[in-house]
Amino acid sequence: MPHVNRIGSGLNHHQAQANQYMVKAGDTLARIARQHGVSTQQLLEANPQIRNPNLIHAGQMLNLPARVDGTQPAHRGNALSGLTEATGNGRASDWDRFQNNPNQRLMRRGQRGPDIAALQGRLTELGYMTEAQRQTGPGIFGSLTERAVTRFQRDHGLTVDGVVGPQTRASLGARQAAPAAAPPETPANVENTEAVVPNRTLKWGNVGPDVAGLQKALVETGYMTAEEMNRGTGMFGRLTDRSVKAFQRAWNLSVDGVVGPQTQGALRRALAGETPPQPEVRTNRTQAAEGTTDTRAWLPVNAPRTNQVGNRSAANYNAVLDQFSVGNNPRYARRRGNTYCNIFVWDATRAMGAEIPHWVDQQGRPAEVGARGAWEMDANDTHRWLENQGRSQGWRKVSAAEAQRMANTGHPVVASWRNPGGIGHIAMVRPSAGEMQIAQAGARNFNEGSLRRGFGNAAGATEFFVND
Repeated sequence: MPHVNRIGSGLNHHQAQANQYMVKAGDTLARIARQHGVSTQQLLEANPQIRNPNLIHAGQMLNLPARVDGTQPAHRGNALSGLTEATGNGRASDWDRFQNNPNQRLMRRGQRGPDIAALQGRLTELGYMTEAQRQTGPGIFGSLTERAVTRFQRDHGLTVDGVVGPQTRASLGARQAAPAAAPPETPANVENTEAVVPNRTLKWGNVGPDVAGLQKALVETGYMTAEEMNRGTGMFGRLTDRSVKAFQRAWNLSVDGVVGPQTQGALRRALAGETPPQPEVRTNRTQAAEGTTDTRAWLPVNAPRTNQVGNRSAANYNAVLDQFSVGNNPRYARRRGNTYCNIFVWDATRAMGAEIPHWVDQQGRPAEVGARGAWEMDANDTHRWLENQGRSQGWRKVSAAEAQRMANTGHPVVASWRNPGGIGHIAMVRPSAGEMQIAQAGARNFNEGSLRRGFGNAAGATEFFVND
């Protein structure tokens, strides 16, 4: 699995400059970026010498990019506080000095600075952002700020583009700027909501009872949990977007997160009891299916064969695993000391609608590749995630006997070992009538073999997790 190569201490005598960082054993680019308050993409852009983001070396010197506002990145543990110091406290009163500045830049997503913090303060004052939302990224123009700006523009008859230009800036500062209207009535929880396919096109940022109906439909068809719905009933946000994309992927639709006519039609069929159509995929274990061989292991792949809720069976489960041909797929081949057990599990569980993520945010929630604050998990991290955050995503720990029983009914099951002295190991449990069989990438890549073959002496310490 991706990790930092330990190449000895011979390079440790080099001293990092203020705008540089020396890679330490155990570092990843995502972790270094998180420690210094920048994105992985910014770190890559500042270090064009890095060709493979998954391969950095202990002792290697990295350039640290400056922030947009010209300050150096904050240090580990102080990313938010350092940013607040650099950008101001975001008081609404700060907005006055930016509103009438003829040289004020256009403000848009991706920017940082004291003007963004003041903008957020003004949006909070008017009710378009909550204080909790503002505190998630003070001085950073992200998705929450963009959503608040577009809502303000819509309410005030402005061009809805999410960009704060002269007209939007003037309206924000005007005394007649209206406070945000209360959001449309939203049901309180899952139990009070009926599954309804929406009549309008829905996407990220929409709010209302029809969003709640969509969420309930996703719960009933197995693409969203009740707990996820209750975290934002009636609000189309990150969890709803991820669930819609999982549904679209399973039904062989365009995966864009937009609930338009095709997705609505498929959702009606799913609610009526139909199962997703399965493509004809060669599953002879000797040739990986198209779209599953990308060797950029930090990026997800969209496998053609799925084993989604409502269509799960031992046959589908085996077909999903077989399509990856893990024994000879170049995606999982050992490279420069790196092994990819967690990447194979990531790919397989994504295809089963029960993703064990590779990228997570700082709260352990699945995140987009390279998202601000997101980082990549190794096998030990993945084991901890299963124990601590897995239940919120439908995973629970079970005995070996229960694990095999559930795999035999088509439920995704993993075997995982947390290594207290290094990087652990994780594998997929296969349906089997006899001795437990697994498919794995790692020091050995194979499509089917015994638990001991994959985990060696750690087989007795292996724990099992199933997705319901």
